[in-house]
Order: sequence, then C-alpha cells, then structure tokens
Amino acid sequence: MRSNRRRANGLNRVPCPGRGVALPRRHPRLGQYAYAVKEDQVDDTAELPRHSIGQTVLLHLAPGAAMALVYAAVGIPIARATGLPSLVSLVIAALLVLVPWELGWLLKQGRDVTGRWTLEGVVLYRERIPLLKLVLAVLAIIVVAIAVVGGLSFIDAAILGTLFAWVPEWYQLVGFEPPGYSYEVYRLITPFNILVSGIALPWIEELYFRGFLLPRIRWMGWKAPVLNSALFALYHFWTPWMAVTRFIFLLPLAWLVHHFRSVKIGVWAHCLLNTIGILLTYGLIMSTAG
Repeated sequence: MRSNRRRANGLNRVPCPGRGVALPRRHPRLGQYAYAVKEDQVDDTAELPRHSIGQTVLLHLAPGAAMALVYAAVGIPIARATGLPSLVSLVIAALLVLVPWELGWLLKQGRDVTGRWTLEGVVLYRERIPLLKLVLAVLAIIVVAIAVVGGLSFIDAAILGTLFAWVPEWYQLVGFEPPGYSYEVYRLITPFNILVSGIALPWIEELYFRGFLLPRIRWMGWKAPVLNSALFALYHFWTPWMAVTRFIFLLPLAWLVHHFRSVKIGVWAHCLLNTIGILLTYGLIMSTAG
C-alpha cells in the first residue's frame, strides 16, 4: 500500500550518493524535488528543490502583508474595544493569519508530496548538530541580537521619524504603558503571550522561513542567508521601521542555520529571543506599578 501511494505520487526513489538514504525524484505536479528526511537522517542537498527569486520574494512577503492588514483591520479594533494592550492586537492577527498560512502551507506541501498531512519531506535542514555547537550558536545569536537592538535602536527611531512619520500612532505598537489598561490585565495575559509569541509563532516561522524557504535558495550560495534575512526583515510589515536592525541581528541566525543545515538553531534562538523580549517588557511595565 505504501509503495503504491509513492508510485501514484510519482515519487520514484533513488539512492542518495554516499548516504544510503532514499530520495524522491521530481514530483510530476509540483515540479520540485521533495525529501523524505527523518529526524535521525542526514539532510543531503544533492538535489535540493529550487525556488526562483520571484517565488522566494512572494513566499517570504505575502504572509507578512496579510498579517499587517489583519492587524490593522481586526486586531487593533478588538484590542481597543476590549481595553487590552496593543500587543494583543498583534497576537490576534498572528493567530488568524500566520499560524494557518505558514503551518498550513507546509502541511499542504507535505500532503502534495506524500499524500499525508505531514512536514516530512518539506521542512529540511534537519541535520544533527552536537549539543555544544547548538548551545554556542544560540548564545552567539542572542548576544548579537541584544547588542544590535540595544546599540542601534536609534536607527529604528530615526527611520520611524522620517520615512514612516506618516504612520498613525495607533499602528505603531505603542501603548505599552497604562492607563490604557490595568497592570493586572498585563500580568494575566503575559503567560499567554509567552506561549503564543514566545514559543508557538517563532517555532512556526523558523520551520517556514529557515526549514522550508532557505534550503530552496541554497543554489544561491552565500547569498541565500543574506536574501532570507533581508526578506524576513521586510516581512514584518507591521513594524517596517525596524527592518534595518532586524536584518543585522537575524543575519547570523540565518547564516548558522544555512551553514550547519540545522533548523534547530533558528528555532531555539528565535523562541528564546522572543521570550526574553516579552519578559523584559513585562519587567519594565511592572516596575512602573505603584
């Protein structure tokens, strides 16, 4: 039954040179190569699926554009009507757009290739990496990100005050401070914010951007992580004035994932960075409480 399904999907397997891992040939409908890479197998890139520049730009930016629209049209009105912090509007938009779009796209690709709703053969860069290297890579990313955000935040402010001075204040994710809402409300929503924005969303984003999109432009060589970082920075249409600093501190993340072919680096670093940001914001707000 399993072999029949593979034949029906046009996945005629050939041995991977020197690895002994079976790889599917070009899918007749998708027009791309797909890998059935297990967690304990090496991600060989002899026949990586390729995306054109046009495909790459579209798949990077489209979810962010939709997210920004829903953030402005749905998330912010809900937060205002309920008296919740402005960051809640971003979480609402992410749950409505990014989760179904990015995770749904990955699962659909898996179904098109294997006939099952799976990430197998879709999310690549799953090579094993020694624990010490993983820890050092993640720590390096976090240190660079904190240094860039702390040292170059004036760039964000300058860009916001010039190129994006026309953006209304309600769109700028302001409202961190009460009296728009109570400290107790912020205390109650912070655990939920950590679960969603600190863990779930960055995990999905890394699978999509670094596990799915980045390997498919590996043919660009060293330019692949540069383009991936630049497009990921621009993808944040809800905070476009942060694109420069975001690109700078995300470039090491994309390069390390690309170099080690391990999306685990991106997942751990991204989740920790978002969680640290949430906790620092929480501490800053709570420190102003009577």
